[in-house]
Amino acid sequence: MVEAQRHAALLAEMVYALRSELGATYVYPALARVTRDPELRGVLQQLSTDSRDQVERLRSVMTALGARPARSRFRRRIAANVLAISTPVVGMRLALRICCDAEGAVSRWYAGYAVYFTRNSDDERAREFHELSQAKYRHSLRLGAFVENLPTRRLR
Repeated sequence: MVEAQRHAALLAEMVYALRSELGATYVYPALARVTRDPELRGVLQQLSTDSRDQVERLRSVMTALGARPARSRFRRRIAANVLAISTPVVGMRLALRICCDAEGAVSRWYAGYAVYFTRNSDDERAREFHELSQAKYRHSLRLGAFVENLPTRRLR
């Protein structure tokens, strides 16, 4: 409980990161089901696996700090499915851009958490968040490559 009080503001911010991570675990399999591109499908399946691992790592840190992190988010699951279902209309490129932007944002959040823990002399947690930040950054780059190279949808 003392840990939770000491890190209350950080834990409140981590809730948003967890929600984003849970959203990623829902959206990547949904997008993998609707894409016709086998290479993109493989990337999305790998991102899905990575995201599940990241959720567990984040939940573990939050629990160690005294929080009780959520296991799932119903609205995130619905939003992920709506995004996947809408891809025939809005295009896969827009869906991937949304994911790419989210991955970049979470990478920056994790980098900030790493700085926080470094300043509080908790090198182990700082290293954990640095690794999470780097993983999210790599996800952003991988998705960004597809965003840049997928054809744009032309409305007639």
